Amino acid sequence: MTSLHYSSLTDEEAKVYDRQIRLWGVEAQQRMRSSKILLMGHIAGTAIEIAKNLVLAGVGAVVLSDNSTVCEDLIGTPSYPRQFGRDH
Repeated sequence: MTSLHYSSLTDEEAKVYDRQIRLWGVEAQQRMRSSKILLMGHIAGTAIEIAKNLVLAGVGAVVLSDNSTVCEDLIGTPSYPRQFGRDH
């Protein structure tokens, strides 16, 4: 795999997303990288898995918006927020 073929992706990106690039092509992977996704509502369970899969697929930005109150009890869960009181 040469960087000439994947000219607009870094060598590291080409390596990480090689299988996806083979499936849908470089242009589609570039569009994924420049995409921004907003998931709104009660973010739990399935929504967390969807967000994780979007990130692993190479989407440029994933924003989660949830009105639920964040409490310290969530720290033990795998999908806890990084900061309490963060608005973005």
